[in-house]
Amino acid sequence: MKRFIVSFTVGIITILTMLCGAMYASAMGFYECGISIYITNAPEGTVFADILFKKVEDDKYAPAAEPSDNGKTAVCHTVRIDSGDIELDEHCGLAEYDDGFTSCMMRRHIAVENRVFTEGCELNWDMPSAYFNSDIFEYYGEFKVAYCDRDGNVLLVTDPVKVRGSHSVYEVCADGAKAKCRGEKAITVYTSFAAFVSGIAVAALLAAALVGAILLPFGNKAAPEKRKKKALLVLTAMGITALTVGALCTVFVRFVFY
Repeated sequence: MKRFIVSFTVGIITILTMLCGAMYASAMGFYECGISIYITNAPEGTVFADILFKKVEDDKYAPAAEPSDNGKTAVCHTVRIDSGDIELDEHCGLAEYDDGFTSCMMRRHIAVENRVFTEGCELNWDMPSAYFNSDIFEYYGEFKVAYCDRDGNVLLVTDPVKVRGSHSVYEVCADGAKAKCRGEKAITVYTSFAAFVSGIAVAALLAAALVGAILLPFGNKAAPEKRKKKALLVLTAMGITALTVGALCTVFVRFVFY
C-alpha cells in the first residue's frame, strides 16, 4: 500500500511539472519578442518596412533625452540584408516622418534590429527582453506600416490599423496601402489557461482511476471488507489531494505567468 501511495504521489508531481513546463513554454511562445512584417505589392525600391505607432503622451517607450546605464536610450539604425547591413542616418526620412504616427525603429527604444527576409522583414527586440509585442501593440492601440528604401526614405505608408485582440498580434501583413494583423483570432493566453486547468483536472482524474484499478480489489470475493474500505479511503484522500495540488498549481500559474 505504501509503495502504491509513493508511486501515485510521484506520478502526480511528474504530471503537474510537465504541464507547468508546457504551459510556461506556451506562454513564452505567445509573448514573442519581435514582430514579423509580411509585404506584398510594395512600391518599387522598397528594401524594408517599419511599424509606425500612434503617438501618445509621455510615451514610455520613447528614448530618454540623455544616455543612461539601463540601455533604454538607443534606437534601431540597423537593417540586416543578405548583401550587407544598412546603417540608417538619424535624420533619414523614416526618422523624421510624423503624421501622428512615428517610427518604431527610429523613435522608440524597442527594436534592436530589422532583419530582411524573402517575404518581408522582422523587427527584433533585444534578448532577453522585457518587452512583449502584445503589450506594445495594446499600449499604442493603432499602427501603420511604412515602406522604405535602403536610405530610409519613406515610399508609402498604409492606412491605420486598430489593434483588436492584442494578445494575438504576432504578425503584420502589409499589402500596398492596406495592412492588417495576422492571427487576430488565434488562441489567447486565457484560452490556453483554460486548457491548462482542464489538463490538470483530467490528469488528476486519470491518475485516480489508474490507482483505483490497482488498489481496489474489485472482483475478489475473498478480499476482506476492511481492506476494501481502507483502499477506498486512501484513494479518496489521494484524489482530493491531487485536485487540491492541481488547483493551487493553476492559481500559481495564473498569477505568475499571466
